[in-house]
Amino acid sequence: MSLLDYEHRLSKLRMNTRGGNEKSPHKVAMLLAVMDLIERGKFTNNRNYFDDPLKDAFSQQFNQLASSSDRNNPHLPFFHLRGDGFWRHYPKPGKVSTNLSPLYTKKGVSPVVAQHHNRLGLT
Repeated sequence: MSLLDYEHRLSKLRMNTRGGNEKSPHKVAMLLAVMDLIERGKFTNNRNYFDDPLKDAFSQQFNQLASSSDRNNPHLPFFHLRGDGFWRHYPKPGKVSTNLSPLYTKKGVSPVVAQHHNRLGLT
């Protein structure tokens, strides 16, 4: 995927809106967290797990973007960014999961891995 493809996906990012025009920062914070982890060499392939390093990186980004009414729920953008074309969900190795609807919960998202549609320059 080219830089222009990313630009297009980011411009079409579907964000939760509340109270009229105020947009939730969750998806942006998750994407920034993933970029941060890639930049720091924490990803060695095109997969990201819903694990402590990702949740910590998300919290750092989220705290900079959030308003007082936002809640730190990293499992929500991890789940919903698949609909924006940034990644797909697959069962973690050794886990079997065919129903993705429980992913919407913090507990449900743990047995999956998000595999990026592209390789993000990773092998």
